[in-house]
Amino acid sequence: SAAAVLRLDALHLSQKDRKAEAEQAFVDALKKFPNDLPLLDSLTEIYLLSGRFTNALAVTDIQLKVAPTSPRALVNKGGILIQLKQFEAALVPLDKLIELQPRHPGAHLNRAMTLMNLNRLDAAAKDYTKLVELAPATHNGHFGLAEIAWQRKQSADAKKHYEAGLKLAPAEAPETKLAQQRLKELSGLK
Repeated sequence: SAAAVLRLDALHLSQKDRKAEAEQAFVDALKKFPNDLPLLDSLTEIYLLSGRFTNALAVTDIQLKVAPTSPRALVNKGGILIQLKQFEAALVPLDKLIELQPRHPGAHLNRAMTLMNLNRLDAAAKDYTKLVELAPATHNGHFGLAEIAWQRKQSADAKKHYEAGLKLAPAEAPETKLAQQRLKELSGLK
């Protein structure tokens, strides 16, 4: 389709590190095809990568008008609202997505992070536990459960989950350093 061709042209620009031109190409393409979900998706991506969360949120809201049950738009909206520290608002799209797709790992991760920020540790623990079940090869669920156990001074549980998370986490994951530090403290090493 013509929209797909315009999208590929814009993606090509973004890969050549011509972000401003790519953004303009997407904006222009959307004038011609305002309801094209792949175009909206790609523009959201560009805004997210450049940390322009209010722009990303505006585009995601357009996506949700076109496709109110789009898993990608719902998980993105939750994630963007977390970045904007609008935690109560973030629960709305994430709850909706989990209702539609109870086994969506990204929705459980984002909702767990939201609940942590709202200090609802029991509910966050349920989502992190579900995440461990749905995505056993990822570290996020374990690190989340470890953090909850740490806050509750449950040393054995914290240690178990930090260790499990470290086995799975890439070395450059932001949580890796914190997990290593906490394990040292739990082992009584300074």
